[in-house]
Amino acid sequence: MSQPVIPIEPRTRVRASPLEGDGLTRSGGSSSGVWSTYRRVELSRHDGSVTRIEFSPAEPHEAAVTAGSAVSLLHAHSSTVRRRLSRFKNVARGGSYKGDGRLLVAGGDSGVVQVFDLASRAILRTFKGHTGAVHSTRFSTDGLRVLSGGDDGVVKVWDVPTSRLLTTLSDATDYVRCQSPSPSSPHLWAVGSYDHHLRVYDLRTRGAPIFDIDHGAQVDDVHLLPGGGLAMSVGGPDARVWNLLGGGAITATLRSHAKAVTCAAVRPDGRVFTGGLDAAVKVHNVATWEVMHTYFYSAQVLSVGASADGSRIGVGLVDGTAVVRHKDRAAAATAAKAARTAAVGARAGRRPRPSSGLTGIESDSDDASGEEAEAQLGDKTGLPNFLGPTKSPFKQAAFAGWGRASTAAPSAQMRAIGARGGRKVYAKGSAASAADADARISKGARHVSLRLQPWDYALRRFDWRQALDEVLHGVPVAAAVGVLEQLSVLGKLVDAVNDRPVADVAPLVALLCRLLSVPEFSALMVEVAHVVLDVYGEKLGATQLNALRSAVHKEVLVLGEVEQCLGMCQVVLGRS
Repeated sequence: MSQPVIPIEPRTRVRASPLEGDGLTRSGGSSSGVWSTYRRVELSRHDGSVTRIEFSPAEPHEAAVTAGSAVSLLHAHSSTVRRRLSRFKNVARGGSYKGDGRLLVAGGDSGVVQVFDLASRAILRTFKGHTGAVHSTRFSTDGLRVLSGGDDGVVKVWDVPTSRLLTTLSDATDYVRCQSPSPSSPHLWAVGSYDHHLRVYDLRTRGAPIFDIDHGAQVDDVHLLPGGGLAMSVGGPDARVWNLLGGGAITATLRSHAKAVTCAAVRPDGRVFTGGLDAAVKVHNVATWEVMHTYFYSAQVLSVGASADGSRIGVGLVDGTAVVRHKDRAAAATAAKAARTAAVGARAGRRPRPSSGLTGIESDSDDASGEEAEAQLGDKTGLPNFLGPTKSPFKQAAFAGWGRASTAAPSAQMRAIGARGGRKVYAKGSAASAADADARISKGARHVSLRLQPWDYALRRFDWRQALDEVLHGVPVAAAVGVLEQLSVLGKLVDAVNDRPVADVAPLVALLCRLLSVPEFSALMVEVAHVVLDVYGEKLGATQLNALRSAVHKEVLVLGEVEQCLGMCQVVLGRS
């Protein structure tokens, strides 16, 4: 008796035979030119299933592969294992970079969250508090907090500078396996769990989620898309896109995979990748959410990532293989040229000629011969046939020499100038006079040197303290900010502020209070304020501390009002 047949939707692509030696299958379907240029494939083998692969946000965009009991760092160009972080007692989980690419956070089955310095591989912070395995760890956008989610159903928010637990998000009723920060705000956070819910939090409120959305299946991955207005949840048979500005309404449902969808990645330019148990990774067009290209692999896909510069696509497989596809720059340039040619042909009303398979050579074969097609094109458009060699309707005058296009013979004076070795032709003539707007350069004029200020001389002598002293009394604000910025760039703020009497710090604190609310200078003033507080701390008088506290409090109130206005605008835009 034959086995029952379950009808399924016809697949729009056909698997090809695996590439020899790499365990991958060729991408099928109607692939776009740019995605087919990721031709160089590099493999690395790891001890366990690759549960996460992530590229560093900073150049050269190295990849961190979390598999087994280690997090492996791959070389940016060769994709070989360059270094391993193996200080885990059990299986490592959720390795993720900080925004500057210098630190990495990872959890594990032991329930401990660790922050690593990638330069020395030292453990800088250790966070303990979970009662189950920690599968997801991420840095906030500003890098000051770490959020960790685990099988105990909670998400803990840790303060990196002080190692303190700030708050706990405990709304989930099942495993928390994924989370995502907002690229537009360090306070918005998305959390997905196995209770079928996607929750979006505002970490400033420390309360209930601002969005609680039912995905309909266990949530294996979540992302907040660039701009902050859309959220994506992945799990079960599909991936879903939600409009947060529209009150959490569903925007699109991506059902392009034949089996369960396990992971997704969002590139900073908005490109979306999804991977699933059907051993495929699909690239989606965010404008229409249609599949632009499909890559096939030799095993089930557990994780996917893409570099910020668009040069690599990384995939983690269940058999412990990390696959990194590198873009072929030459092929990408050829594909871009072909796309531009096709666009020009589409605008002109003709089809681009099919490629002959040789780079840079087009086939002359078409439905009609070349001459017939060109004649037909001229007849249909009513325009002259510019495709073939034609006689130009424009008459070209004889070359008249450089300068003015005059057909007259050069004068005797100009011939004499040419004979003496000067310029043969002058655009204005030798007798032309200077206009009012022309710059006049007199003979024997002395070069006027720029006058340096006292703080400039101090900086040239590397006297950092003296340079700071010169700008704290009776100088323009621009000069004071310029010196502070120069000291910050050189890394000499501490040397300039250190070893001073407390009374000499008062003018600096007054400057901080004045400029802290100026948007152009606020970031620099915050950095200087941190240095002052770190160096002097309790030595500062109550008057200075109260003045600084009052300035900060006033700025916080202003920012709170701005955020309230922004929230009201978002509500109005969402309802309109």
